[in-house]
Amino acid sequence: MLAAQLADTRLTEAQTLKPANAAGGGYVLMATVPRGWRLRWWTLSKSGDIEILGPKDLRQEIADLLTEATARYREPRARSLKGTA
Repeated sequence: MLAAQLADTRLTEAQTLKPANAAGGGYVLMATVPRGWRLRWWTLSKSGDIEILGPKDLRQEIADLLTEATARYREPRARSLKGTA
């Protein structure tokens, strides 16, 4: 479904979207896009469906953000919010 969306609504005119050669299927998207909060926001919003392969520093940045987010859900809450379990 995401591949169809990316084919219809391109991130950039010069993007390429090709089927992956991996046994699990999927697609490989190659695009040059500006770095910044919009790219991070979009990437994190699609994190259940995509994997950043490169550039290496962007891949690491996203991995670090996801690791921090995961830790927040694994740690016990210091105090519960009023009206929640």
